[in-house]
Amino acid sequence: MKKFLPFVFPFIALVIVLFLAIRWYNSKTVHTSDKIANFGDNVKIEQITQSDQQRIKQPAADVKTVQMQGNNANGQIRYEINNGKVAFTVNAELPQLKQGLYQVWLQEVNGNTRKKAFTLTFTKGGFEGSAAVGVDVLPVDVVVSQENHNDDNIETVLMKGSLAVENAK
Repeated sequence: MKKFLPFVFPFIALVIVLFLAIRWYNSKTVHTSDKIANFGDNVKIEQITQSDQQRIKQPAADVKTVQMQGNNANGQIRYEINNGKVAFTVNAELPQLKQGLYQVWLQEVNGNTRKKAFTLTFTKGGFEGSAAVGVDVLPVDVVVSQENHNDDNIETVLMKGSLAVENAK
């Protein structure tokens, strides 16, 4: 027994370290499918090219605009439908944050299921961001929120606007 005694403490320390490492790994790889219902599974958010972003920002007959409504926040959604996809840009006049960020979410109309789309970035014209989704997802609410952490939980809703099928045709 005495010859195994020096190995007991390192073995116990190794077991504790392995336990903590597995626990940390599991907390970082939690699947969001438990939090997001079928709505989130059907939504595929894609990045759009710089040229598409510039085209959507410019006033044109085929680019539609939806004003976003909220308390103490002003913004709009500019979008166009092309090849079965809705390419949209969110422009928002929001104060600069010392801490945190602004995120855009797609939310089921009259529902609580939502999916994070993108984070707004600050430009000369205010905060903006762009993405594309399939037309089959419409109608959908586009929600802008203020977040302290970049996670899958919405914190403070600032404004909301709706993209609907009847607007898209």
